[in-house]
Amino acid sequence: AGSINSCADDMVRWLMASLGKPGAAGPAISPATLVELQAPQMVIPGMPRQAHRTPASYAMGWFTDTWRGHYRVQHGGNIDGFSAAVWLFPREGLGIVALSNRNGDAVPRLVAATVSDLLLDLEPMDHIGKAAGRRDQTLAVAEEASENKERFREEDTQPSRALGGFAGRYEHPGYGVVEIVAEAEALTMLYNDMEMPLRHWHHDVFSVEESDDAVIPEDLKVNFLGDAAGKLSRVEIDFEMMVDPIVFARMPAAKLSDPAYLARLTGKYELPPQVVTIRLQKDHLVADVPGQPSFVLEPKGEDEFGLEGMSGYGMKFTLEGDGPATEVIFIQPNGVFTAKRLVED
Repeated sequence: AGSINSCADDMVRWLMASLGKPGAAGPAISPATLVELQAPQMVIPGMPRQAHRTPASYAMGWFTDTWRGHYRVQHGGNIDGFSAAVWLFPREGLGIVALSNRNGDAVPRLVAATVSDLLLDLEPMDHIGKAAGRRDQTLAVAEEASENKERFREEDTQPSRALGGFAGRYEHPGYGVVEIVAEAEALTMLYNDMEMPLRHWHHDVFSVEESDDAVIPEDLKVNFLGDAAGKLSRVEIDFEMMVDPIVFARMPAAKLSDPAYLARLTGKYELPPQVVTIRLQKDHLVADVPGQPSFVLEPKGEDEFGLEGMSGYGMKFTLEGDGPATEVIFIQPNGVFTAKRLVED
């Protein structure tokens, strides 16, 4: 699965074992087992770009083909921060490992190719020079593509609200928490110890700027979405190429889970011709309306709650200073009603 801690000595022992050579640590692998492990088991569709390679197959954990007429068993590895290439030529008893402390690096493969030609006494080929040429072509195309990306940006648009309105914590059950911080007329996205500056792209879409600290690619789009009430309720991010955008739901303010703060919202509120009682039950608020079942209040935003199991219904409390709430506003599909706190004698 990647990220195995190893060293050159360990890799040499593993190569020797994979080639059936004596001196490898641990029990020897029988020749019959090695043949089965390294024999083609499944055809891989497609043709190689180089004329000196044959079409590839998949063995048991290895890719197989021929390299300039020599049967090759190989596998590469790329993960954040480092790359690897492991080549075996079982019939010649030759094994090569090349490692690099760079992400998605072609150098291990190019080193393995160059060393293989030397050790197999083959006519030299300029693998590194050809790869450098392909790299230069790729960089030129990438630069042109970067210059063209503005073509799909709508000009002269503004965010729907002040940048502070985008700030907050957004949560996904599998991907965790994304935090948006607003500072000095700019937004920053914090995710898994990564700090990614954002710049406005168009409407309520922002783009990740280039940053040395970010593993997330630059120009990744962060799209803020609102609800029917016009409030930002979620943010979607294309973290994965092969699936739909990951949607993070806005988390309520942390204070709305603080019993001490919630106690300031409790009390009796007059909504003629009845009185609604807001009470604290464990770590959440409950609304008691005469003649109706009790309603559990779900934190939604800044001093705002929804009613559990009821879409389109909510409550927003008004506070002044450090004292208790002075009123509660009932938000319903048929209207908005204000209930004043009853001052008890």
